[in-house]
Amino acid sequence: MSAEERTKATDVAKRSGIPFPRAVLVIRGKESLDHVLKDLFTRQRRDRFVREGLDPSLAGQVATGRLELDRARRIQTIWQAQNASFHSDRLAVLEGQSVGLSLFGRGLVVGRLVHVGRYDVAIDPDGVAPSETVKKHDIKFYFRAEHLADVGVVLGEDPETAALGLGPSTMLVERWRPDEILAIGWATRHPVVRFRFRDGSTVAGRPLRVALYEVEITCGEATVGVLTHALLKGHPFDLD
Repeated sequence: MSAEERTKATDVAKRSGIPFPRAVLVIRGKESLDHVLKDLFTRQRRDRFVREGLDPSLAGQVATGRLELDRARRIQTIWQAQNASFHSDRLAVLEGQSVGLSLFGRGLVVGRLVHVGRYDVAIDPDGVAPSETVKKHDIKFYFRAEHLADVGVVLGEDPETAALGLGPSTMLVERWRPDEILAIGWATRHPVVRFRFRDGSTVAGRPLRVALYEVEITCGEATVGVLTHALLKGHPFDLD
């Protein structure tokens, strides 16, 4: 660095309050002073939110304006209540294990979960035939196969919904999603909830974990993952 550059960078750093290395980039035209000041302000806001107890990943989004502070605090409350993200997906964890899948138009299918992709899964129902591919939007809920008896006890049907003749949802507008307020209530109070699927079938249990795309519930000894895309949007659940 030349003496002239050092002098200019020192002057910019003193006048603007930015670190000397960033001032060097400014005088060399690699960064604008306005960009550096905005970046430092964002970092200061993020650090302040972190000091106030907000998770760093959420604090960064709030500081950049991508997430409202009140919503960030609600999301953090959910994380703390259920020790899991609001966007987590547990089906992939069961890959390679024997599971039960409740499918639209087919009822329960039990077999080894061979693969979990973004939009579909592969399951081997009998261990002999080639695995079959199932679209995720056809799945209503899933569970470990050893809990089949426990799950059978909490299944039901709502005749009024069944009469609608609905199948799996094919458009986003047809799908129900839980919001943060509901998630906080369920994750902290664990009420008994009976979920109502689009085809009229139901399953009941206490929510353990609430995510945007699934709700994990306990049914006796079983843990069941209810996929929210499969629920009846206008009446997705009842509180027992």
